[in-house]
Parts: sequence; structure tokens; C-alpha cells
Amino acid sequence: LAFAVFALVRPLFYTLGASFVGQVFGFGTFGKVYGLLTTFAGIACLIVQPLGNLAANNGFEVANGVLTVAQATTAALPLCILVLWRRPDSQETDALLEGFGTPNSNEGAVVTRARSMSGGKVL
Repeated sequence: LAFAVFALVRPLFYTLGASFVGQVFGFGTFGKVYGLLTTFAGIACLIVQPLGNLAANNGFEVANGVLTVAQATTAALPLCILVLWRRPDSQETDALLEGFGTPNSNEGAVVTRARSMSGGKVL
């Protein structure tokens, strides 16, 4: 039963990822963002075996600690982005968002929202 559910749901996740990237970031940068997404997914898959060995040799507490630290850094990323967006004249944010669409391209919701929040200029 689990194999059948996995076989049915796996393609839906690929479709969901592609659809989300296209709608949020725009189709002008689809290849870059979707490639980055699949690269991170591949790296995460490569980490499973070493984490399993770590848990087998040192116990699950150590492996869970490593995963907790990784999750904490992931949770801090949105806060860092929020701080950058709220800075009045942030050139770092301009550099970060530079490749995510132009006014003449099919830019995504992230750049459109950033432009609307800043009065037409990407912060």
C-alpha cells in the first residue's frame, strides 16, 4: 500500500514544485530557480545516508541535534530577508533580487510585491 501511495504522490510533488516556482518567481527565471530547487533536493538526499550512519553509531540524539541546527538556520532565513527588505536603501537587496524579473518580463509575485511595497523600485 505504501509503495502504491508513493508511486502516485511523487509525480504530484514534482508538478507542485514546478507550478509554485512558475507562479511565485515568474517564468522568466523558471530554469534558474527550479534548477536550484532540484539541486537542494539532491543535496538533501545525499545527506540521508551519513545521518543514518551517525544515528546508528552515536544514537539518534546526535542526528536529531544536527537536524535541529540545520532547521534553525533555515527558519532564520525569512527573518534575514525581512530585515533586508525593510532597510531604506539596501543595495544588497537590489543585488539579491536583480535576476528575478524586469518590468518587461513575466516577473513573479516576489518582485511584484517588492516593487509595490517600495513605490516601484525594488528595495
